[in-house]
Amino acid sequence: MSDAKKNRPHQPFRRSQVVSPIPSGRRFGKAKFEKQTFDVYLTDIETGDETLAITVFAPTQREAIQMAKKRLQSSPVLRNITHAAYTAVKVEG
Repeated sequence: MSDAKKNRPHQPFRRSQVVSPIPSGRRFGKAKFEKQTFDVYLTDIETGDETLAITVFAPTQREAIQMAKKRLQSSPVLRNITHAAYTAVKVEG
């Protein structure tokens, strides 16, 4: 018996397995989001001082905060702050 016959699936090919010729606009299972502008504010938890830290372009509020944290890691703004809280506010317009 050849390898081609040995590895063949036992079920016949079903019509439901056919890929649609019309693209759905989704790639790799992740939905496309419209990117928006967010102002990310940094708050010193100990003093309560709030500062506009950075403006980022992101699909969601959560991702805007993640991007801001990553970009501000080596920033002099964070050097004086022991505990910081981040808030992202969507910019309208």
